[in-house]
Amino acid sequence: MPAKLAFSAELETIVYYFYGSVRCPTCHKMEEYTKETIAKNFQDEVASGLLVLKTINIEEKENEHFVKDYQLYTKSLILSQVLKGSFMLGIIFALSFCPIAAALFFGSLIPLALKSTYGMVLPLFYGIGTGIPVIIFSGGIAMGVKSFSKWFGKARVFEAYTRKITGAIFLIVGLYFSWTYIIVKII
Repeated sequence: MPAKLAFSAELETIVYYFYGSVRCPTCHKMEEYTKETIAKNFQDEVASGLLVLKTINIEEKENEHFVKDYQLYTKSLILSQVLKGSFMLGIIFALSFCPIAAALFFGSLIPLALKSTYGMVLPLFYGIGTGIPVIIFSGGIAMGVKSFSKWFGKARVFEAYTRKITGAIFLIVGLYFSWTYIIVKII
């Protein structure tokens, strides 16, 4: 019994057929059978854009990265499911890096920027500071899942320490402001 594919609006399913510049009759038949199977069994998914077939010559310079990405050593048929669209990726990055970033930005930074002589330079630096990790992690994803996971494992150790240090700083600042603006006024 063949395995069932799970299709959803958030995922794009890509069927890759990788081949080389020199192709034998069997290679052409594999491509033909793949196209026939998809056309016959997945008409609705193809029409709605949930399933895409891409035939790629891995010997062309712009496609060489697929050999490393999928560890190819011969002509191959690969089924890949990826998150659809950069908007969804942006939401995931925003939620994973700092779920309270919007509260910090709109609740603290904008009022501070309006009162400060620096004005709108503060949100600019905030945007640059929050954008740098996203750019770094995007580059890691683009380099490939294996190298990214190794790098992410190393970053996780560093992140554990910085989270504790940041938490301690927030506690100290909170206690300072509580002491300065609440407790001193009561006493």
